[in-house]
Amino acid sequence: MRGSQSLDSMRFRQQPPKGTVSQATSTAHAPATTRASQHHVATRLVAASLGVAAVLAAVLALAAPPVAGAPAPGAQAYLTSIAGDVNGDLRVGPAVKDDSALTYTRQTKGLVAFSRGSSSVSSALVGKALVSDAEVTVSGIDILDGVVTADSVAVVATATAGTSALGTSTDGCDINGLQVNGKPVAQDSGTLQIDGVGELTILDITASSGGGAASVETTGLRLVLDHDVGDQPAGTVIVVGDALANADAGTATDLHRLSVAPANPKTAPAPTPKPKPKPTPTPSPVSLIDSD
Repeated sequence: MRGSQSLDSMRFRQQPPKGTVSQATSTAHAPATTRASQHHVATRLVAASLGVAAVLAAVLALAAPPVAGAPAPGAQAYLTSIAGDVNGDLRVGPAVKDDSALTYTRQTKGLVAFSRGSSSVSSALVGKALVSDAEVTVSGIDILDGVVTADSVAVVATATAGTSALGTSTDGCDINGLQVNGKPVAQDSGTLQIDGVGELTILDITASSGGGAASVETTGLRLVLDHDVGDQPAGTVIVVGDALANADAGTATDLHRLSVAPANPKTAPAPTPKPKPKPTPTPSPVSLIDSD
């Protein structure tokens, strides 16, 4: 993984359009031969412009906001969240080449404590498909001073979309050593009611794919308080480990087009005219005069 990011920071990548250039010509009053020549030149200009327009359209497609209701392509991960206040949040948008982000931290005090946490995200072109991936690992977890504890929580979310691939994966998700009030919990998914505290959801996975788009989110532990706990009112949501990945085939196509387009397209140079041969000088006539 390349790149790193400090706690509670975000990384975004965007490619705004550079601007446009317009050109107009008039040939209404030009001679026929001139109009024909200008038409030929204009045709070449239009053909060249179409190639530039295709690249520009791809850039604009990546910079444009997502369609309403559709998840934006990319990946996001965070270690913990208390009432929306996230810890170790990372985000990355799609790119031609992988430029992933990674963070490590720990939290020894508060409603959620853990000895070590790491999160990583990436979203890049692989072949002709966009692959977005988010991973979170949290160890030594203690929620509400011993109410919920776990040795480790690992969540993974991978979304793939392209011309020949579409789907999601959560391989690698795992929860070890989960306990509630000091008692081991046998179930590895689903919900559990904790008396006087709230409802605990264990390893929640939401995934969808179709219409050229794929999306998946995995959450390790989610505790919703139904009683006031300390300064946290009922209804507070506590999360440990969340990974989200989105991909769509349209973005993959745009990225692939950019990856094969020349970085600086150049117009073919005009042919160099051959020098005309210099005429051979004709020698001046010589007069012969007889002398006696």
